[in-house]
Amino acid sequence: MLIFPTSPKIPTQFFMSYSTANEYRSFRTDFRHFKNLARFDPGVCKVNLFISVSEVFPRKRSDENLVCNLARIAEGNPKIKILSITFKSNIGRDFSSAGVNLQHIANIAYEKDFVLFTNRSAYGPLMHNWYTSYIEQYEKFNNVGLCGSTIRFTGHPERPCEGISTHVQSYVYLCRFLHLTNLINNFPGQKAKNRLDAIVDGEIALSRYILNRNLSLTCLAWPNHVFSLNKPSDPKLPQRDIKSIVRNVPFRYKYPSYLN
Repeated sequence: MLIFPTSPKIPTQFFMSYSTANEYRSFRTDFRHFKNLARFDPGVCKVNLFISVSEVFPRKRSDENLVCNLARIAEGNPKIKILSITFKSNIGRDFSSAGVNLQHIANIAYEKDFVLFTNRSAYGPLMHNWYTSYIEQYEKFNNVGLCGSTIRFTGHPERPCEGISTHVQSYVYLCRFLHLTNLINNFPGQKAKNRLDAIVDGEIALSRYILNRNLSLTCLAWPNHVFSLNKPSDPKLPQRDIKSIVRNVPFRYKYPSYLN
């Protein structure tokens, strides 16, 4: 059993896990994100950033150089500090990357600390106070375990799964470290071999893990709603996937095509 200091004298820390891949050797999308990281104030005193890169192709020195350039751009914001850059196998995709970053975070985190997970599909941040936006929504309701930009009530039609499928969509999500301790060496989806595996065994499984701990899910797109095992959905809300149309959130899904 892990024991963490809980003294109020220990200030809350704010971590960020960023997952990407060398699938596109220019890292163009990542550079857009990191320029935004440098530009916008997170609203917290310091963000400790961990970067993990899946090797879709064998790693080259140019990949390492480009990711180091990303780090230098992000640290143009005095409130952001890069603590690790890791290259890893593509097995598990973004979820194994999140797992690797969580293992690094676990070395210095305490139970009340926050961890914000993002991947290269999370376009942003697009506004100041982007980190605190997720914290405020997380703390808006009692017993929340996971907060993202959007939530979907159903799984993927090509691989349906039994039971509750309500899930925080995993391009961006926030959690307290306390609720992640059992996942440090067993992160959901870390063995996923394709996109459908990542959705079911990673994205949906993570939210189910939170719900099964009697915690709730919430998101910025529906700020007045919270979902639990007893109320996993709301028929008054859109049942379709809304992530591509939501705008007024710090991290949106993918880089808008009209800005290309």
